[in-house]
Amino acid sequence: DALEKRNGETKDGIRLVTVMDHAQAQKWKFGEQSLSQALENPHVQAFLGEEEQTEAYLEAHKKVRGNKIHLWHSDDLGNVPVARPLVLFNDYLSSNYGFIGVRRVPGVRTIEEKINE
Repeated sequence: DALEKRNGETKDGIRLVTVMDHAQAQKWKFGEQSLSQALENPHVQAFLGEEEQTEAYLEAHKKVRGNKIHLWHSDDLGNVPVARPLVLFNDYLSSNYGFIGVRRVPGVRTIEEKINE
């Protein structure tokens, strides 16, 4: 089984997490579903923790929102960023100086860094 119930469990001081195969994850139902369906959905238990925690959460959800819950998932593994945010750096950023300084793009080294490597 690709899903291991280990959320919050620790071993030798290392926190264990739930791992789910991506292809297997795509097979489960998303969107609106009953709470009983949600209880069987491995995504819900992976997110909420062990079965006992999941049942407690869904019971509280039922009291506030009713017998239905909406599960949302975005398959974004194929998405590739088409732009990088521009980050401004300036030691003198004030009303007297305006935007005077160096602009930086995260993940891109400056020419000085390249020369000094």
